[in-house]
Amino acid sequence: MQNLFFIFANDRKRIENSDHSAAAVLTIHTYLQQSPISNTVSIRKKTGLSQPTVMRSLTALENLGIVKEITGKERHKIFLYRDYLDILNRGTEPLRY
Repeated sequence: MQNLFFIFANDRKRIENSDHSAAAVLTIHTYLQQSPISNTVSIRKKTGLSQPTVMRSLTALENLGIVKEITGKERHKIFLYRDYLDILNRGTEPLRY
């Protein structure tokens, strides 16, 4: 069974080994470890990155399968850190009789 530390370290390695601009992507990855559900405005404010950099970095994280955009909107997008939330949700499934 995977734990959060394993997921964070594994995702960090995947980011570092990708061909994306690692600094901004890693900054957002670190932020999402504290706020696994977030929107672009919050990410921009908390990280100090520009909106285009935030969007490019989130696209890179999406392409790596680390985050998922859940609104389907063009603006005011919300992203979630999938594996992190999967761990937090373990054991909360309804009982089956």
